Amino acid sequence: MDLTPEQLASRVKDRFPDVVVILRDRFAVEAQAAADYFESRGTEDQKGPQRIIRSLQSKADRNGPCYKFTLVLDRDLGVSGSVTPKGIIFLYEGSLSQESEDRVLTFLRAFRPGRIRKAGDRQNANVVESIGP
Repeated sequence: MDLTPEQLASRVKDRFPDVVVILRDRFAVEAQAAADYFESRGTEDQKGPQRIIRSLQSKADRNGPCYKFTLVLDRDLGVSGSVTPKGIIFLYEGSLSQESEDRVLTFLRAFRPGRIRKAGDRQNANVVESIGP
């Protein structure tokens, strides 16, 4: 099932009604912020800054759009995440209850083919992600 990031974000909203989704492409915002920063500095050497900007723009083109979301599960445990054309990531510190973890996993399995990966201690956080086929 090929879904756009907008459709994935909509599915996150349907399953987790209290979610806040920011429909601004995070990768494009990063590239524009770098361009604005270097333009405001007005340095003579533009090769380095231009290389950084092109790299960020390439990342945005290759991997975007990327929409961030936040929601609260279990005892005010904040969960952040993102949806891209390549998958969905749920990121949280601490431990989810079995019920909440099952809710996230059931959500991912319901519509997104691919591999579901759980990882711990990624910068002291837990990650559950679904990566497309």
